[in-house]
Amino acid sequence: MENDLENMPLLPADAPAPEAQSSAPPASEEESSALAFPSRQQSAHLALTKQEEQDRLTALEQREAALVRREMQSFARAEMEKRGLPAVLADCLEFADEASATRCAQVLECCFRAQVQQAVEDRLLDAAPKTAPVCSLNELPDEEYYAAVRCIN
Repeated sequence: MENDLENMPLLPADAPAPEAQSSAPPASEEESSALAFPSRQQSAHLALTKQEEQDRLTALEQREAALVRREMQSFARAEMEKRGLPAVLADCLEFADEASATRCAQVLECCFRAQVQQAVEDRLLDAAPKTAPVCSLNELPDEEYYAAVRCIN
């Protein structure tokens, strides 16, 4: 007996123990078949579970897209306010990222300011008094003539 113990290989301490026989009886042929080939009911349940998972992922992606859209809109509003433009202009634009939001805000600022300047100039030209001179320019003394010509030009 002692020779048998000496000839047995020693297992390292971290090696898994040899498998013990399970106390569960072996699976019947029907059970093993059911595991390999699920029934229609099991297939339908599995398909329903997959569909629910897909719906959940789709809803999650939509919520994430809405969150990103709100963040970009908030960034665009801050960019507009920083540039002295009405923040409501940010609602008119769609931005993919912060760089495009900054670039669009810069272009919008240039266009907006140019249009405001043009409108101010047009308004000033239209609001100029349109009165005829009391006397002709030839009849004015030199100082008044040059002052009047400077105002006209």
